[in-house]
Amino acid sequence: MNTNRISGLASGMDTEQIIRDLMKAERLPLDRMYQKKTIMEWQRDQYREINKKLLELRDATFDFKLSSTFSSRNVASSNDTFVTATANSNALLASFNISEVSRLATAAQRLSTQSIEKNGETIDLNKSLWSQKGSFDQMPADQWRKGAVEYGSTVTNASGRTFSFLKGDIKTTNGQAEAVVKVDGQSFEVVTGVDPATLNENQVLLDTASGELTFGKTIDKQSQIDVNYVANSRTDSFTVGEEPSYNYNLARKSIAGEAGAGSVLSSVQVTVDGQDYTVVTDLNELESGANRVYLNQETGQLKFSTSDANIAEDAKIEVTYQQNYTSASFGVYDENGEEQKTSLFIQGSDSFSTFMSQLNRDDTGVKAFYDEFTGRFSLTRSESGNFNDAGDEINLYGSFMNDILKLGAETGGENAKFTINGIETERRSNQFTQNGVEFQLNSTFTQADGPVTLTVTNNSDDVFERIKGYVEKYNELVDLVNSKTMEERYRDFHPLTDEQKQEMTERQVELWEEKAQSGLLKSDPMLNGLLSGIRMDLYGKVESNAMNSQFDQISEIGITTSPDYLSGGKLVINESKLKEALQTDPESVEALFNASGESTAKQGIAQRLYDTMDSYMERITDKAGRSTMTNEQFSLGKKIDDMSSRMERFEDRLTMIENRYYRQFTAMEQAIQRSNQQGAYIMQQFGGGGMA
Repeated sequence: MNTNRISGLASGMDTEQIIRDLMKAERLPLDRMYQKKTIMEWQRDQYREINKKLLELRDATFDFKLSSTFSSRNVASSNDTFVTATANSNALLASFNISEVSRLATAAQRLSTQSIEKNGETIDLNKSLWSQKGSFDQMPADQWRKGAVEYGSTVTNASGRTFSFLKGDIKTTNGQAEAVVKVDGQSFEVVTGVDPATLNENQVLLDTASGELTFGKTIDKQSQIDVNYVANSRTDSFTVGEEPSYNYNLARKSIAGEAGAGSVLSSVQVTVDGQDYTVVTDLNELESGANRVYLNQETGQLKFSTSDANIAEDAKIEVTYQQNYTSASFGVYDENGEEQKTSLFIQGSDSFSTFMSQLNRDDTGVKAFYDEFTGRFSLTRSESGNFNDAGDEINLYGSFMNDILKLGAETGGENAKFTINGIETERRSNQFTQNGVEFQLNSTFTQADGPVTLTVTNNSDDVFERIKGYVEKYNELVDLVNSKTMEERYRDFHPLTDEQKQEMTERQVELWEEKAQSGLLKSDPMLNGLLSGIRMDLYGKVESNAMNSQFDQISEIGITTSPDYLSGGKLVINESKLKEALQTDPESVEALFNASGESTAKQGIAQRLYDTMDSYMERITDKAGRSTMTNEQFSLGKKIDDMSSRMERFEDRLTMIENRYYRQFTAMEQAIQRSNQQGAYIMQQFGGGGMA
């Protein structure tokens, strides 16, 4: 567009306004294209609204193709205080008689025999265990050891027996590697220094130098291997950036080691670009000599002197150290009667709360609790019942569980014992499933108090509510489609352009567009076909007689079309008739909905409706698409894109026309200006001759 325009300077005309008025006329075809495009977008959105409602009804229809929808069960107990039960859809219609519950199932438990706190001391659940080691009543001198607690995990890319993903330099105590290995939650016995060929399926060979793991069996692809282990030491590295930093934090806390003379800690090695540093634990001694660094053993903070010349850009700092740690081990028995042992490595910086959180993990099989008032600790098996006929359910190993926590003899761990239908039996849990019925034993009782009778019956009320809810969804769809196909079309109300909207209030725009969007799908043949199709599916007879059904039409169970013609074919329910049908012959009601057959006439109502709705959903999608589709994937979208392209081309044409108008008016202004200049010159000449 030419910006060097003369706008009425010579002619005195408002050429800008004249051209704007001319362009309004030129833009009329573009406005009509915009209106057509907007109408197509509104139609697309209205089709999608119907398709969304259709999807909801289709999904609900699928449930009525399933037998479980009609197989809802009730269980009545003659004494809820003693026994209750619920039934799934596969439960048999039967009665159960529980004449006695002599024992409820209990979970194995171990309790502290006395307070674990030292007299006069209080254990803070959130402070580090190392800092509170003096607060425990029993804390053996060798309880805390020195090393570096590490964790390694990998998901196998391929099946195999040997895997390398650990750091190595793994600590051993009494010839045993300090490591716990689990694959998909299953524990493996860790061994060292043996021939891999001698491993059994539950063992894993650990190379303590390299950290390589060799299992006694092939580990499947995509298995999760988790390893908790202790390294002899840990090395942290830091690289100084452009601006030297004098404060660093080690990855671990509770750094092990006793300070010697002058608070020097010789057990931690610190180098800066290979230069050894003296480690001090008293901040006041940081500046008392060259090449010194302060270490806070509790927090793992390192602090260098700000005057240290060696701390420069790109300097490499390496710190090799150990931390205080201990361990706790126990075992619980699984459903196969095999002990699953768990070992936890406890860092000195861990709090008592952190320790209990580790115990309470899902894979440990136990739950921990600590009572701050009494100072006593409890360890309870996650599952009730007896899993080890030969002894305890929870085995304790090492001094942490036995001495520090003072866990005493085990109690509980017994199966529930009861008599059902004359058979004396046991279960590990007070909640168990039998023949599709889930029983809950609430209390013990004797034969004198019993028996408790539990009767399984059809839950016709639940099925009734499901059918009622389905009819409501059906009516919502009918209401929506009718509102679109029967809406009045206001052809004088076209979509507003941006300029037109600016001249109106928001309320005026809202009312205008409400009429402009009305009737866009009026008498739509596809939507009318949808309503016609689902009505035929509903009202047509079901000829299948596979179950000797007494019902072959939906009207026979109390579901009919509303007599009010203004309702547009909505369904109404005769509740008493439907309930009677569900109570007297639920199998026939089910067959009416989900009967199978090769022909449409032999198919149940749900199968017919599902197929019809699925077909029309595809047709609507072909026309209006989904929000996740591009315009090229459905017919209305292609038309919208085509209209957009036409509008872009027309916009270019309008720009050319506008430029032509400006060129023409500019040429006129220039001609007028030249004429004025010539006239002024002539007048000047005439005026000059008269004076002479």
